[in-house]
Amino acid sequence: MEKKTIPNQKAVQAALLLLLFLFYLSTRLFRIGLVPKGIQIDELGSAFDAQAIAHFGVDRYLTKLPPYFKNYGGGQNALYTYSGALLFLFTDFTLAKFRLVAVAYGIAGFFCLYFLSKSVFRDTRTALAGCFLYTVLPVFIMSQRWGLESYLLLSMSFIASYSFVLAYEKEKALWYALSGFLWGITLYTYAITYIIVPLFLTLMLVYMLWLRKLSLKQAFSFSLPLVLLAAPLVLEQMVNKGLVSPCHILWSDFLPMEWYRGNEFSFKNIWRNIPDLWILFSHDSLHHNASPAFGTLYYISLPFIAAGLVLCCRQAFISLKERRFDFSILLLAYTACSLFTTLFMLEININRSNELYFSFLLFIVYSFHWILRKNKWILAGLLAVYLIFFLFFSNFYFRGEYNRTLAEGDLAFLFQPDDLGRAVKRMEDQFGEDKKIIIMANEAVDHHFQVAAYAGTSPYDYHAEDESSWIEEKNYAIGVPEELDLSGQSVYVIGSELHHITDYLVSCGFQADDVSVDRYSLVYK
Repeated sequence: MEKKTIPNQKAVQAALLLLLFLFYLSTRLFRIGLVPKGIQIDELGSAFDAQAIAHFGVDRYLTKLPPYFKNYGGGQNALYTYSGALLFLFTDFTLAKFRLVAVAYGIAGFFCLYFLSKSVFRDTRTALAGCFLYTVLPVFIMSQRWGLESYLLLSMSFIASYSFVLAYEKEKALWYALSGFLWGITLYTYAITYIIVPLFLTLMLVYMLWLRKLSLKQAFSFSLPLVLLAAPLVLEQMVNKGLVSPCHILWSDFLPMEWYRGNEFSFKNIWRNIPDLWILFSHDSLHHNASPAFGTLYYISLPFIAAGLVLCCRQAFISLKERRFDFSILLLAYTACSLFTTLFMLEININRSNELYFSFLLFIVYSFHWILRKNKWILAGLLAVYLIFFLFFSNFYFRGEYNRTLAEGDLAFLFQPDDLGRAVKRMEDQFGEDKKIIIMANEAVDHHFQVAAYAGTSPYDYHAEDESSWIEEKNYAIGVPEELDLSGQSVYVIGSELHHITDYLVSCGFQADDVSVDRYSLVYK
């Protein structure tokens, strides 16, 4: 049982939680539009579709409110895009704003971890230690600062799991309905949840029935929102497997992807993937997922994960023997289902298995809770060590080295520099209604899609099969014209490699802004 606290102690605990939350916010919001630098290609696709959904109710392929987006042909999970669309109903697009979606879900995960830990360990200090780890561990920082949609699964793992524990504690049908809704929402974070969530919830159903802790009313309340939310995804899968013809039902179109990725899961992958599990603690080939120097959780965490797993298994064994509900069973079941799914994948990488970091963090918290009960000063020392690791990591991450690693290697193309897009948006915001925008830059030819996204192009003007079709519709031009318009009815976005054109326009009475955006001049009258 948690010790009773006097009002002053409660005030101190609330103040510590507030300070820790402010610390968390600083790690997520500092330079969020610049670190990671540029825009990742899946992030860009989601951002375009989010704007299109917000203002036109279709994606860039003119598909109406799809449950699963086409993106570049192989599909993209929907929750991040629809969350971004909700944001863009009230504000215009910038990269920093779009990345706030990841921060918002991370904030919800932060508080769900706090209250979940308080519920499980009956100790506020343990809950605060868990939130501190959530704040400073590299994988949580790196996954909650940009718009890779699959990473929402990590935050939703905390949210949905806490909702299940809360439903059990409240014993009310309404709380079970809320939990079913949140687990249904989780299905829209990442396609691997089509395996993880049904397996996990089946295990929990068997467990709750064995405990005789689930009434028919509670089961129905949980299942109804879950089934309703899962139904569109099931239909989308049936369309992709050819079992059902493409169709429009209610407000959504159900269309097949250009290529179906269901065959990426196979029993044949298991033995090959087992040695690669180390990747989850170190790094993979994608520089945006982890740094080899720090790993995903700092390498110092490995013994605490192992010890926490042992403590969790011990607690689960005791609770089963006593036939009582315990969170350790939920955690082990979720870990097993996640690990099972990971081993079936075509290959292991960090973002594909991001839900496992929910388990790894809580195993560390189990260890820290045990240490706290033995000697609080040892735990204080450990937290100080983690803070030192965080300071070294922050120096790497925020001061430029991380951005340099993104620009190197064979996969550097995954992050596009977005200076051009930001330059175009600035001109669009200032002159887009009145003047023609002429873009003169070498990279503009290869980045039609980025320019279209930052310019807020209508999906009815932009056609994915012809990436340049939107230009005339929106009164743009790309490339150096045969004759420059000196009347002032055109404005120019000019790359630094063409500075002689900028100099000429300035000599003709134009103004040049060389400061607002790197590598570009914004030239206008």
